[in-house]
Amino acid sequence: MPRYRYVPQGGVESLFGKNTTDDLQELYEAWKNSPELSTKNTDFFPTYSSLLSKYRNKRCTVVEIGVLDGGSLFMWRKWLGKEARIVGIDLNPQAKKWESAGFEIKIGDQADQNFLNSVFQQLGEYDILIDDGGHLLHQQIVTVITALNNLKREANIIIEDTHTSFMKSFQSNHQPTFLDFVKDITDILIARQVLNIQDDDSLRTEFPEQINKAAINTFSSVESIQFFPGIVCLHCNPERRNLGLLVRNKQEVVKNVDFRYRGMKGIKVDWPYAFKEAKKAIKVE
Repeated sequence: MPRYRYVPQGGVESLFGKNTTDDLQELYEAWKNSPELSTKNTDFFPTYSSLLSKYRNKRCTVVEIGVLDGGSLFMWRKWLGKEARIVGIDLNPQAKKWESAGFEIKIGDQADQNFLNSVFQQLGEYDILIDDGGHLLHQQIVTVITALNNLKREANIIIEDTHTSFMKSFQSNHQPTFLDFVKDITDILIARQVLNIQDDDSLRTEFPEQINKAAINTFSSVESIQFFPGIVCLHCNPERRNLGLLVRNKQEVVKNVDFRYRGMKGIKVDWPYAFKEAKKAIKVE
């Protein structure tokens, strides 16, 4: 069993340093004083404060997957304010008990795309989706793709506890991890720029010939992907207009001599593997 610490003694500065903002302090206090159990990594509080402070005391819809203990529901209501609509999703029917506290609760399997579609259709729009559910790869992927398919306005899709990508009990059969999945989405952000290069442009030949247009379409509303300790956030906007066009501010082009290949031809670097030590030789052919 994992070893959890109880609420740390001392002030917020002992956890987050002297530059703690009011938003961060109030979020931590809302969690600490929640009437029900909630387990969080302390790294999550600065992340949530930076991502979600703009929603405080405004009308917004928050969808959280994995709410059986109830503590985070009360935390979000206290911190975001009375105008926040907070919807919880859980597979365990016992989570329905939180409806008596004024929360909307939907019971179903996050890996069931039909169920999630029905929830989003009932909601109409959402601003924040937090996946703190089962943390299994297929559950996380279905959640992200279904949330994107039901996006109607700018929103944040947040996946918690991405450290499970490295845990044996969550990643059996050596299959790809959720972090592998998200890192591949970052390649999609580049591929859609390549898609806008004209076929007769010599730059087009620098990239792979085949482009996965279906994948580009699936993730077309993703504006950016942010990686935090234990959290990934996809910032999405269905009205995104960044076409990824290559432009310059002058018509005249001065060709300078390319010096990039005149320096050192390579290095040996300690590659940033997380769970092993290894060097890589980087060479210019």
